Amino acid sequence: MTNVGESTRMLDVVVIGAGPAGATAAFFLAHGGMKVVLIEKEKLPREKVCGGGVQSRTLSQLPFSFQEVVEAESSGMVFTRELRHGFVRRSQKPIVYQVSRARFDNLLTQKAAAAGARVLDGLAVSSVETEGSTCSVKTSAGDTFNSKFVVFADGVTSIGHRLLNPQETRFLQLGMEYDVPLVSKTGRYDSTLVSVDWGTMPDGYAWIFPKKDHLVIGCGGPRNQNQSLKAYLNVLTRRLGYEESECQNLRAHPIPSLTRQTVVANERCILAGDAGGFVEPFSGEGISYAIKSGSAAAEAIIATLAGKESLPDAYASRVEDSLIQEILNLRKMKEYFALVPTHVHRLFEKNDRVWAEFCNALYGNAPATVVRDKAPFAFMWPVLDVFASMAYQRFLKRKVALESDYFEGILARAQEEPYLGMLNSSAASSTELNLIAVESARKAASATH
Repeated sequence: MTNVGESTRMLDVVVIGAGPAGATAAFFLAHGGMKVVLIEKEKLPREKVCGGGVQSRTLSQLPFSFQEVVEAESSGMVFTRELRHGFVRRSQKPIVYQVSRARFDNLLTQKAAAAGARVLDGLAVSSVETEGSTCSVKTSAGDTFNSKFVVFADGVTSIGHRLLNPQETRFLQLGMEYDVPLVSKTGRYDSTLVSVDWGTMPDGYAWIFPKKDHLVIGCGGPRNQNQSLKAYLNVLTRRLGYEESECQNLRAHPIPSLTRQTVVANERCILAGDAGGFVEPFSGEGISYAIKSGSAAAEAIIATLAGKESLPDAYASRVEDSLIQEILNLRKMKEYFALVPTHVHRLFEKNDRVWAEFCNALYGNAPATVVRDKAPFAFMWPVLDVFASMAYQRFLKRKVALESDYFEGILARAQEEPYLGMLNSSAASSTELNLIAVESARKAASATH
């Protein structure tokens, strides 16, 4: 760790948190000639609770390769509803790269250091104060770093979020995950596929991400339904043929998504990544949003130092349409999905154009809201959104008793058919029958341009 004895000199920027948002911000700031310190409370490399699926569009967001930390490349998806009704969709190229967050985050931090950022790990920030044109960042070790600006990329429990938002303004969900072996008594999981299950739990979903030597199996939903999420996760692992003893490292983590009330910048401070709620609420994906908000934070600070814009205006111009409005619209899509999961499932199964547009979004060729934006009735969204939101609120207020027998019933019905993601089992031949040909996907993608 770099000597912190130099902490009294004035810096351009202090970045707090060495996750994708913070490391990316530090990289671009240092690359732009700024004097930057990146502070991480844990010793690096450190683990982070996360599925570790990096969408293909992240390739275009970074000026360097992260291929060296990729553990698997997924070019297809298994979709299930209520743990059954499965089908497989394939793409022409990888749509998700599977990484260990410890190695991925560490690589980004190393790139920031190589660009000129000073990285201090194992150092917790205790407080941040702003006075005039100076920000004072104090650490638990007694050091003080003075800077012109601070980028808060310190996660869901962010000091910066509390500084800019006296009350919680983000929409919070809860994610829960297990690690399991690649092989179960049912078969070996196909590491070229990621899996999504929906419609099983009201307003919830589940995922499977393959790594080099294990799977990450998780589910997400309302944060007040801990017990239901745990029951959902347990039946999912059993559905795949795993014994309870094979399910290791249970962890839970909040999934924060910004709302229109979330303040993400003032004259001296910026929130990026989870701190600002830059997380997609429909699937809980946050890595690409973290990287994009981190680079936007760097651009905004560089523009402000050049005297071109105020910091809030500079940041807003870079995140309003591409991130904030997208997240808000995806929140609306989440409401529709919670009301009609069967319809959404069938759209992805039967409609080649929907799948092609979905892939375009993952590639970075279109916004994540492309399916919504290109709907034939898109002009009706303002009206439809109002009615859907009212129905969604009534839907959430209903008392839904998800007792163990509910999930046992789901599991019993699901086990009547094989799970398509498992190879070396009766599912293998079914998988091949359900693959979407590359040429078909290519033609569908071409039809959208």
